[in-house]
Amino acid sequence: MEERRHSNAEVKRPSLFAAVNNYFLLLFGASCLISSLYIQQVFVVLDQYRIGISIAAFLGIILPVYFLTRRFGGGVRLQFRISAPRSPQFVFVLLATLCSVVIVDHIYIISQQFRPVPEHYMEALQSLKPTSVWAFALVFLGMCALADSCSRSLLATSEALLDLS
Repeated sequence: MEERRHSNAEVKRPSLFAAVNNYFLLLFGASCLISSLYIQQVFVVLDQYRIGISIAAFLGIILPVYFLTRRFGGGVRLQFRISAPRSPQFVFVLLATLCSVVIVDHIYIISQQFRPVPEHYMEALQSLKPTSVWAFALVFLGMCALADSCSRSLLATSEALLDLS
């Protein structure tokens, strides 16, 4: 008889989105969001706004998503199609981020005229605003990364919906 090698080398790990039920992913995403909000509120009670905003997203969203995607082939980068942006996409993300900052700032100013904000809340918001050029640049880069990931996820979702039809 001929001896054959039986190996699982050809078997690849499935994609996260192919292997896991969509309802589980929805529940997982909602629980990550709720845990992030809970962690943030714990730091608000302790009067540590900056630490709460910084740590809550990492502990409540990024870390659980990392541990979940680590179990599947390719890790986080391959599962979520993370790559360096192309030039037109980079310009689009910068413009979208600038426009969103201006729009949100004007909505905030208009809403203050109709419904005044409590003084302690206003002080907390003022303490969160970046004061130096480097802090503003860091916040702006974070917003660009968020806008980039949102545009990529919308693109991936539309591609998946077109593949289904």
